[in-house]
Amino acid sequence: MEGDSQEFEREPKRLLGTDGDKIDAGHVEESDEITPSPESRAQAVWAYLQEHNTFSTWDLICFCAEFLGLMSAEYEWLKDIAVRQTVLVYKYHYLHREEIAKWDEAQLSARAQSETKVEK
Repeated sequence: MEGDSQEFEREPKRLLGTDGDKIDAGHVEESDEITPSPESRAQAVWAYLQEHNTFSTWDLICFCAEFLGLMSAEYEWLKDIAVRQTVLVYKYHYLHREEIAKWDEAQLSARAQSETKVEK
């Protein structure tokens, strides 16, 4: 991730939802021609993760929360959402640990079955 800090403004002048923001369809299309949309980027990461198939859904949720938290140290404008998201993930983790264990077990089992079918 070295050098990534040059990619984004540390304090963007315009954020969605701030007074005076006007983000219309034309602006979105123009922006998406210049650089891939957040959705496109997320889909590319998801496709990679699906192909390599090594993490549970809960692993990915935890990663997202922690990664956003780490990035908020560098990009202050992420801090509020990072804190809220992390609080929710940790609360869920500690209040629903049995459910998370079942999810992980089910996903690992399904993954093993899928890999067995591929090998045959």
